[in-house]
Amino acid sequence: MTPAKQEELFVKYPSLFVEVLKEKDPDQKPWPIRFGISCSNGWFKIIDELCALIENSMEQFNQRHKTSVGLRIVQIKEKFGGLRFYYTWSTLTDMSDELLPKIDRLKSRIEGAVQLAENLSLFTCELCAAPAECTTEGWYHTTCEACVIKNKQHKELE
Repeated sequence: MTPAKQEELFVKYPSLFVEVLKEKDPDQKPWPIRFGISCSNGWFKIIDELCALIENSMEQFNQRHKTSVGLRIVQIKEKFGGLRFYYTWSTLTDMSDELLPKIDRLKSRIEGAVQLAENLSLFTCELCAAPAECTTEGWYHTTCEACVIKNKQHKELE
């Protein structure tokens, strides 16, 4: 993903991209997200909408239950032709027993949203966002026919 598109996400969802915006500690191993989002711009909308849904769900949950459950994105990348979205939950300490089942439901909803986004990527061109299918021509990739032709022409010119 281009640096400009990444920055757009980092600024729009600072609570999710804490590790990117945090000052770098030379003694600490950097999280993978610090190296950027490892996919092309075609999946930007999928990632943007997923982040919006997660951030909104977290804010509503925390306001409703007067708590501070947090989620941090660890890595976003392409793998085997599809989007992979890795995240971790902040430490959930001092939670009442009655709140734990509600947190489990929140986690399930977010996991479902992540799975939906990952599955949508398998039908969305990673380069231009047009409808596409995941194929295996050497490597797994999800690109539309127009982008496949464009890339073949580009390689022939080299």
